[in-house]
Amino acid sequence: MKKIVFLFLMLACAGAQAQTGDLVDTATQQGSLTKWSELVKTVELDRTLHGKGPFTIFAPSDQAFARIQPSTMALLTKPENRVALMNLLSYHIVPGKIMTGDFKSMAYPTRINADLQITKNGTTLMVNSSHITQPDIETSNGVIHIIDDTLFPPGVKVETTTEQSVNGKPTQNQQQIIDIHPAITAPKTGVTR
Repeated sequence: MKKIVFLFLMLACAGAQAQTGDLVDTATQQGSLTKWSELVKTVELDRTLHGKGPFTIFAPSDQAFARIQPSTMALLTKPENRVALMNLLSYHIVPGKIMTGDFKSMAYPTRINADLQITKNGTTLMVNSSHITQPDIETSNGVIHIIDDTLFPPGVKVETTTEQSVNGKPTQNQQQIIDIHPAITAPKTGVTR
């Protein structure tokens, strides 16, 4: 009888571990993706990522986001820069569920009309210039790979301009986000891999 109860408990625990949340819920539960989760909700990308998918997300860690200048982050989260922030986050999302063992060194299309370059060298995987630090976090509708840098799509630029004071000395730096890449459009929907 004890063996049957033990076996039942083992199977119940295994079943609980096999069940996973979706991309949004899993990212929210990860201790190192709080900024990613917050920004995804800010631009309402969570609606898509709660959906069927599947998607592969290269999610920058909180440490990666911390390396972005606070003034740049404040600028990105302004309502008038919502499209630029949406493009930035969507650039980290590839249609389909791609585990690290399935990657090849090649360009992968993102949710916007810009590719990510995956480079595989032995066990080292690079996404553009970023390393995958925590791979293969499976979810019910895709997979999350945590990366060590934030990826900026081509054409999304942060420019700094300097205003001059009356006496000719710089008084204030202003930053402006310019999304000039003509191929970047609204995120694609319904694309599968």
